[in-house]
Amino acid sequence: MHDVKDWAEVHRLFHRERWSKTAIAEKLVMSRNTVDRLLGLEEPPRYERTSRGSALDRFDDDIVAMLTENPKAPATVILERLRPLGYAGGITVLKERLARLRPVMVAAKSYQRTSYLPGEIAQLDWWHTGYAVPVGKDAHREAFGLVATLPHSAAHATCFTFSRTTPDFMAATLGCFARLGGVPEKAVTDNEGCIVKPRRGGRAQLVDDVLDSSERGHLVSLAAASHCARDVRNKGAPHLAHSGEGPMPFKLGSDCPRHIARVRTS
Repeated sequence: MHDVKDWAEVHRLFHRERWSKTAIAEKLVMSRNTVDRLLGLEEPPRYERTSRGSALDRFDDDIVAMLTENPKAPATVILERLRPLGYAGGITVLKERLARLRPVMVAAKSYQRTSYLPGEIAQLDWWHTGYAVPVGKDAHREAFGLVATLPHSAAHATCFTFSRTTPDFMAATLGCFARLGGVPEKAVTDNEGCIVKPRRGGRAQLVDDVLDSSERGHLVSLAAASHCARDVRNKGAPHLAHSGEGPMPFKLGSDCPRHIARVRTS
């Protein structure tokens, strides 16, 4: 009988690492049929109580619900929440039960299927191309690209600039959305200095120009949150900043100069 850990690892290797089913079966020492069965499960295997005779048994569902909310919740907190439900036992038996349940819930929490509706969200990233564009008199400048990816379809567009200022970001964002044929409901981005204000801890805040344009409808509402951006990126196209590859309508070496947009404020 394979548990949630096996289910989560099979899905991670197949969907994220792109391993073959045969390779997964060899790594996890299981049959190919077992790999197929676990991949066919949309949800992790449910925990089924096996022990009987403990005063804690009838509270298993409550404990699982608490661990689903917070897999790392300490035994003292869970005990405090069980008391009003009628549990009169001690903390030792609770800790023993948590020692069995907690690893299962943590493994289930580590794998989460995320899906997005068409036009719901976009991921915005600066691409450091590493390509130096001749600008005259033997001078060169590096080309940067703002990449907009739609996780639902993996469609993406890129607008190029010579710098990564706030005006560059705003104009390139609108350019990307124009190429994609519309504006999504919201977007996420990393905490770039041209997008968020300098801070020491606390929540990220958009710079005034970006916030003003967003509120006036010139830009989509932005969420500067690195963890959210990583989640969306995992659902999108191959990340150009990492690979430099993808279904782009240009060749970086020969076509990049004519795609460069010198963005200036009006």
